Amino acid sequence: MRSWKIGKLFGIGIYVHWSFLLVPIWVFFTEPTLPIAFFILGLVLAMFGCVVLHEFGHILTARAFGIGTRDVTLYPIGGVARLERMTEKPWEEILIALAGPAVNVAISILLGFGLLAVLMVNPQLLQLTLFQFLFYLMLLNIGMVVFNLIPAFPMDGGRVLRALLAMPLGRLQATRVAAWLATVIALVGIVVGFQLSFASGEINLLPIVAVFIFFAAQQELAVVEMQARRQQATTEPTHAKPIPVAEGWPVFTLQPAVTVYVWDNEAGVWIKQRSGPA
Repeated sequence: MRSWKIGKLFGIGIYVHWSFLLVPIWVFFTEPTLPIAFFILGLVLAMFGCVVLHEFGHILTARAFGIGTRDVTLYPIGGVARLERMTEKPWEEILIALAGPAVNVAISILLGFGLLAVLMVNPQLLQLTLFQFLFYLMLLNIGMVVFNLIPAFPMDGGRVLRALLAMPLGRLQATRVAAWLATVIALVGIVVGFQLSFASGEINLLPIVAVFIFFAAQQELAVVEMQARRQQATTEPTHAKPIPVAEGWPVFTLQPAVTVYVWDNEAGVWIKQRSGPA
């Protein structure tokens, strides 16, 4: 689906998916009062700025381990950094996964200390719209940390869980367990989301996020299983049949990828024989 490039940071392109345009439409549709709608829209845009910083926490940590990143794309439900590959070392995966939430923790701490300092100077500033804006932005960053640490793919908590399980179980089995848990969490999210919608009479986004979690977990599992099959295919030994030779020649039983030369007395030349297909 189409995305638009909006900038570049540390040599990585930043894109916005077309579905992101649904965000302002949803804000103005659900908030009939224009001042509140603009306040919420500004808060959402600022939050997505924090999402970009979150993704670059992953990117720069991955770069430290020699893993490049293709691009970053913003969607209505968050951002996605496309790494060129995923590390198979558990501790590297843990550090890369936790680097994103660590950025949001740092942002929350900075905003919290800044707001506290303002209150100590003049408590009347509590009524200012800017103060409220920064306060809600701090709460959103805290919420983003909690949400991303849910132990389900594709959230960072799911990757940390997979890395911890990979130490005793291996990467494939750990991914299966993590994907199963993500499926359970997604199903719970769908049920809870619909119950909240029926109770409040308003649209709840939790079922949409839960469906995204389910499909992302299944995609992650499919990729790891495919990698495991490829690795198994390259490590399994192949068996080559003996190559028939003319009568009177030495007979060799060739192993895979072995080349031998046999002297032909009549032709006076060396003949090259190789196991397997030519």
